[in-house]
Amino acid sequence: HAVFPSACVRACYRDRVIAAELSPRTIGLTQTLIRPVQLQLNPLEHVDVVIGVVHQDPIATPEDYLAALDEALGSTSPIARLLPEYHPEVILRRFLSEIRRRLAVPYN
Repeated sequence: HAVFPSACVRACYRDRVIAAELSPRTIGLTQTLIRPVQLQLNPLEHVDVVIGVVHQDPIATPEDYLAALDEALGSTSPIARLLPEYHPEVILRRFLSEIRRRLAVPYN
């Protein structure tokens, strides 16, 4: 029988906790929003780029993203764990809150 390293066990548990609280669609859309900034030192400097990604998405609408952001930001799930690159939870929540604020304003 296989022995799993404790890091793998923690990651599997973490993923189950996130999946239990957030819908798969919310996880996917939230990952779409944070993926472009995962390697950036300051995600807040790249909000405009991500807003552009939202408005160019051929499948999901800005309203879909707003619903996903409402679900993600309203949860206690660790958003920082949705991607492998580390950003403090408070920074990612601030970043996503700013995206949410801008999406709530009509786009020209």
